[in-house]
Amino acid sequence: LKIHRQQELLVQLRNAGIGDSGALNVDWLAAPIADLNLPTRYVVFIPGCSPHLLHKRWPPSHYAKLAKTFADMGVAVVVVGTKADAAAITAIKQDADFIIDVSGRTSFAQLASLVRGAQGVVGNDTGPTFLAAMVGAPTLTLMSHHTDPVRSGPVGPRCAWLKENNIADISVDAVQCEMAKLII
Repeated sequence: LKIHRQQELLVQLRNAGIGDSGALNVDWLAAPIADLNLPTRYVVFIPGCSPHLLHKRWPPSHYAKLAKTFADMGVAVVVVGTKADAAAITAIKQDADFIIDVSGRTSFAQLASLVRGAQGVVGNDTGPTFLAAMVGAPTLTLMSHHTDPVRSGPVGPRCAWLKENNIADISVDAVQCEMAKLII
């Protein structure tokens, strides 16, 4: 039986006599983001991941193409990340210079607020994407062979995932289709 790691841990806790305290409430995780001067309608891209796991990064050209489709719909694109993600973000901006780059400008709590306000989030298999799913943002996680999403995919009320052995094989069209289902 293949179950999500969170469920497996809950079973172990119950077997040890520790009860389930219910769904995790992360409403407290928030911080002001007014200084970012974001538009009303935006999506967030999380193109980074661990620097030693580059096979978990969807290609910057794919992110740039997806950014153009959102821009054509009148939805701004905000990209987040750290210094370790700078090369990926720079590559995206080469083909989509209109994106709003707030990389390195948010705290963890601000990131939670940022994704909560987004119409949707598209990200690689990395912590900030899991945070987006957890706080309830419509979140699509893109995965490579590295992760078994059934066992350890993001958890949240409005999240989904797409997986290919080679993450580059996830098409922009497939991402658009899945995002349309989440954003409704």
